[in-house]
Amino acid sequence: MKDIPLIFVHKGNSSYLKPVLAHNYAFNKVADIYLLGDEQNGKIPFVKHEMMEQYSATADKFAKIYEHMSSNPYQFELGCFQRWFIINEFVKQKGIEHFLYLDSDVMLFCNVKEVFNHFLPYDFTISQAHSPHITLFNSASLDRFCNYITELYSKPEYIARFKLSYQEFKDANRLGGICDMFAFSLYQQDVSDHVKEISEPSGAYYFDSNINESDGFEMKAGLKKVYWKNNLPYAKTTGGESYVQLYALHFQGAAKSQVSRYALNQRLERPGIISFIKQIIFQ
Repeated sequence: MKDIPLIFVHKGNSSYLKPVLAHNYAFNKVADIYLLGDEQNGKIPFVKHEMMEQYSATADKFAKIYEHMSSNPYQFELGCFQRWFIINEFVKQKGIEHFLYLDSDVMLFCNVKEVFNHFLPYDFTISQAHSPHITLFNSASLDRFCNYITELYSKPEYIARFKLSYQEFKDANRLGGICDMFAFSLYQQDVSDHVKEISEPSGAYYFDSNINESDGFEMKAGLKKVYWKNNLPYAKTTGGESYVQLYALHFQGAAKSQVSRYALNQRLERPGIISFIKQIIFQ
């Protein structure tokens, strides 16, 4: 069976983007790694770059019905929804059946084929029931999800539910609101719960939901405390002696600045930051 391709969606050339892509390539050199990006990030040699605007027809249509109900910026929340339409068009045109979507601040510490082949029967993978930063999709389930998102912003009963939920956010003085993560949660209620949770410490494979959050593990300086064994990361349960292997780390928010401290080189070793930078420059 052909290796499962990895797909990233990213605008601009953020400082953490190339180190993240280089790290994920080191674990998955046989797999196709696609970056759906723009003119600013088109020169990374170990990925297949595609202009996201070439696959944005349905995303542009969705923008016309999108209603903003969040304290986060309009373009941010809209973009989070639109990425799924862009990927959907892309995989249809390329004839891709299964793929792993990764946020561009996620570093895997595993080979995708070896781990995610176990999850192929599911509609998709999810973290803590709502976060899609590491999501194995099949083309049919992604198409269903995109259709569902369109219905959420088209049918009056769904829009009313959104508005009620957003009002509850505001009444509780909570940040955020209606976002694609909320849609993932609703999909599991309304359409299908045949999904695989990947952030359960008791599971065979544990994928970090957010390095800024404890999730039951020790913390250090505001981040999950990582223990290294054979150049692979582990976390230790709070107040216990159990170590859990981390098959991915998610550098959400300000933690993106820490990416180079954790990245492995192409020999899957932990180099110093300077040697790592030299390595990715001379790829």
